[in-house]
Amino acid sequence: MERPLFRIVVSKFPAVNVYSYVVTRTTALGPVMVATYAALNPDWRVEVVDENNYRGPKNNLGLPDHEAL
Repeated sequence: MERPLFRIVVSKFPAVNVYSYVVTRTTALGPVMVATYAALNPDWRVEVVDENNYRGPKNNLGLPDHEAL
């Protein structure tokens, strides 16, 4: 049986934002901390997707392709 996936998505900020420079180089620590704690359960797969510095597959609109993930 495949383990269930617990995915946390940090949604993309508007293009012009006070944090625009920082969010493209780092990720929010809150979601990472929650994912780290959830990963202690061996029955779950855990991942964090940060849409602000995402470099994975994209859909036809240039946004993260959550179906491919």
